Amino acid sequence: MGDPEADVENEIGHGSRGDVTILPTLVRSAVLKAVCAGFEETTEPPVCLSGGWYIETNECLERNGGCWKDERANISACRDTFRGRVCECPVVKGVQYKGDGYTSCEGMPSFPI
Repeated sequence: MGDPEADVENEIGHGSRGDVTILPTLVRSAVLKAVCAGFEETTEPPVCLSGGWYIETNECLERNGGCWKDERANISACRDTFRGRVCECPVVKGVQYKGDGYTSCEGMPSFPI
């Protein structure tokens, strides 16, 4: 809201078309957020999870998202997604960990015994 009695020209809209310029980062962020919302959980491309766009929060950063974590080996079952997080046992150096992802994950060798 401006002062209707002020004798000052409006600084906005002095382009050749008289339009207002919207900063590209605002538009790009909104478009990216809309595109990322169209992916199913865990199928979103990495760009949807990049913190630089400020379009989502990494739930794994706080208390490991409530998922299992081996503090000594720094291995976590928390996987960040656009809509939140999932707790699924990871694959580490070719070893698929098995468990519920919340309270337990154990490394299982991938070679036959």
